[in-house]
Amino acid sequence: MSDNVGSIVGINGNLITVKFDNPVTQSEVGYARTGETALKAEVIRIRGENAELQVFEDTTGLKVGDPVEFSGNLLAVELGPGLLAQVFDGLQNPLPKLAEQCGFFLQRGTYLKALDREKKWTYTPRARKGDELTAGDTLGTVPEGIFEHRIMVPFRLTGKWRVEEAAAAGSYNVDHVVARLRNERGDIRPVTMVQEWPVKVPIKAYAERKRPVEPLVTKVRIIDTFFPVARGGVYCIPGPFGAGKTVLQQITSRHADVDIVLVAACGERAGEVVETLREFPELTDPRTGKSLMERTMIICNTSSMPVAAREASVYTAVTICEYYRQMGLNVLLLADSTSRWAQALREMSGRLEEIPGEEAFPAYLESVIAAFYERGGVVKLKDGTTGSVTIGGTVSPAGGNFDEPVTQATLKVVGAFHGLNRERSDARRYPAIHPLDSWSKYPGVVDEQQVADARRVLRQGNEVSQMMKVVGEEGTSIEDFVVYLKSEFERFTAMDFATKGVVVHDLATGRDQSHPNADLQHLYCIGATPDGKWYLSTVHAGMGFAHGILAIQAQGSQVFNLKIPGCRSDVSPDGKRIAWASGDYSLAIGELDFSGPERRVVNPHDILVSPKPMKIQHIDWSPDGRYVAFSRGPYKKGLGLAPSLIGIQAPGWDICVGDPSTTNRWVAITTDGKSNKEADWIPLPKTR
Repeated sequence: MSDNVGSIVGINGNLITVKFDNPVTQSEVGYARTGETALKAEVIRIRGENAELQVFEDTTGLKVGDPVEFSGNLLAVELGPGLLAQVFDGLQNPLPKLAEQCGFFLQRGTYLKALDREKKWTYTPRARKGDELTAGDTLGTVPEGIFEHRIMVPFRLTGKWRVEEAAAAGSYNVDHVVARLRNERGDIRPVTMVQEWPVKVPIKAYAERKRPVEPLVTKVRIIDTFFPVARGGVYCIPGPFGAGKTVLQQITSRHADVDIVLVAACGERAGEVVETLREFPELTDPRTGKSLMERTMIICNTSSMPVAAREASVYTAVTICEYYRQMGLNVLLLADSTSRWAQALREMSGRLEEIPGEEAFPAYLESVIAAFYERGGVVKLKDGTTGSVTIGGTVSPAGGNFDEPVTQATLKVVGAFHGLNRERSDARRYPAIHPLDSWSKYPGVVDEQQVADARRVLRQGNEVSQMMKVVGEEGTSIEDFVVYLKSEFERFTAMDFATKGVVVHDLATGRDQSHPNADLQHLYCIGATPDGKWYLSTVHAGMGFAHGILAIQAQGSQVFNLKIPGCRSDVSPDGKRIAWASGDYSLAIGELDFSGPERRVVNPHDILVSPKPMKIQHIDWSPDGRYVAFSRGPYKKGLGLAPSLIGIQAPGWDICVGDPSTTNRWVAITTDGKSNKEADWIPLPKTR
């Protein structure tokens, strides 16, 4: 038991007031004891001989008079090899190991070491006996995943230290002493592979802090083009519930040009956290072809956990990011959602009986949020290399109100604002970033004048759109309508990005497997040859094609343009023929020739031409290959964008069946015109 023990004199939820005799420190860790259980807590305010602590666990059972042991240490995390691919809670307990020990329901008062003490690491020394080092300098390295993990002089050491002993190359656990250092006063400090650092103190063991100017490519076009993020910059994603904040963060984590991703689930709903935990290990990293989890860490605190742990989770996350930044790596921190953290601050401020600010948030909310985002940045290390921490935080304002305090406090400190819009998300225009409300202060990869011209078109198109809601298309001049159509092209750039990549789901194993070609994008109506060796798909404005039908190698990187005009192809059951819409009013077939080095279609010809305005879409071969089914109907103004293609009402459409062996021989099998579309063949069981 610690020598510094206080006594509880008041309890208010997870806030306890403790009377102490010996000195205590702000942010010091204490343990409130109830029976054999010790509950971890942090000192958040000291007044006279009383200290107020926030408890990170449920306080049921605590009572006035129970002892509180002060540890003398600040709230800190363990830093060393073995952090990657791990899932921690806000106090850095490894959740998988915690589940092994406690079962499905985690027991309060159970705390585990973050790093595996048994695992051996292959250590290669860098520093030699007699070398003079300072905090953050490299003593040696161990391989961790695809990275070289630096074992550094502990950040807490000040001044110059000389290497007295250096461990030889070998296989050691993290507690093995790899060096002994002596300072100018003669003090000797043993150094292991693991060190601790307080989470609320930024790591500053670098030579210079630099301005973030290099664009961070996310491969989300609306972000990289209009609202870029700089490497080492900070940005926010405010938006109403269900607008796609979490999905956008997951897309960014997978495709952003960074080395390491850390996802801090700060008070999010348990369902979203569980989805993240399930999906990330199954996702393929486009950079390496391995599991994305190998260069990812997750800090997990759901909304059902104690609110004090939410604050710990964001500080734990950013401290780990700073640690890997010290190795010359580029790290991306995605905090979801900072609003939950702010709500925890509001709850604790109320229990402290502080003077409230706007909407009862603490008056110092802006300072706390600013201090957190300030820990992002680009730094030049002492060895000349650079590392960065890029911070992206989501904000969940109630009702999508961007004027509420958390959003406004965040906007004052970030360099880019990606505001999600309810109207756009309801229209399935993802990412639902509003192109006129959002902004960025960072330089991008596209020329500034071109971006300005594009935004001018978007503004003008929005004005025409508002006018059209009053006068309709008929009352709009052709010049204004052309401007409107140009501005609507942004709609396609947003929607089509959702089709990046190809994923195959194995029904037997229940697993998803991403296609090895990471450059596939803007594909739709994907089909496969019967032997499963090739996919046939339409591409729209992507991969260097304006529009076309491609043959894609199923287990390789080869892609061939079949050079047939049209879209929405389907392969015959024998794999020898292809049918497709060669135009809005025609249906064609051809023979597949995959025998040579170039995959191609021979003898392409129209088998059906429909008089305008009756369009043809949604083609499907019969199981015996003798017929093709298709949808046929008119395009009518006022029904929205291409109503024949999407799941909305399209009066006048019927399902038809045609004979591919001849020309213009077909029959309508529905005649009521009640939006009949997208037929499929169903084999009937044989009867005796």
